[in-house]
Amino acid sequence: RLSKGFLVKKTVNLMQEACNLKFLAENLPSIRIPRLVRVFVHGPKKFEYIVMEYVEGDLLSHCWERLDEDKKDSVCEQVAQVIATLRTVPLTRPGPIGGGLMAHRVRGLFGMYGVQAMDTIAELEAYYDKYAAFAKRFKWIPADFSSFAGKLGTEVYMAHMDWAMRNLILQADGSICTIDWGAAGAYPAHFEEYSSLMKCLIEDKDFCNRIRAKLPVDPELDE
Repeated sequence: RLSKGFLVKKTVNLMQEACNLKFLAENLPSIRIPRLVRVFVHGPKKFEYIVMEYVEGDLLSHCWERLDEDKKDSVCEQVAQVIATLRTVPLTRPGPIGGGLMAHRVRGLFGMYGVQAMDTIAELEAYYDKYAAFAKRFKWIPADFSSFAGKLGTEVYMAHMDWAMRNLILQADGSICTIDWGAAGAYPAHFEEYSSLMKCLIEDKDFCNRIRAKLPVDPELDE
């Protein structure tokens, strides 16, 4: 934290988050996020820095157990509304806004080390077809599954991809601010559901199950 109103983040891969924040501020201003102030690279190791607004409030991970049922439901309704709002702006190029590495903290979508952003949804489908035979061996997909071609739709939408309680700030008025957009990007709508499903298996189970109950989950994801 730099001062009462600002904080700085430092790492080697923050430009994607900066691009995501800029896109959200310009195209989806109703979603509460930290205001991006400045981005710069400094030092021999070329560390990237983001200066952004410091948002007052409690991390949801710190206060969830203290909330009553009505407040928990209100938070989850707000998250579901954010996800619905994200889907009001269709995009065509999958991956992080501005390009870069598609990476997901839950392994399965883009492998262990991620994959470079692609130009078309067809390329993304071809990427998954490449690993379909491997996935069948472990029964991750049905044995009679033929191809991903045409199954990811024709549009992608901005998705946060990491709906964990540590990434939500509960403000004094009961509203939420969503932080940590580093894994976000333009993806098929059901990728967000997959992300929530995986989160239910490893962390924030109660919270993630409540979120999933409010989303139009693809029934294939439950199989």
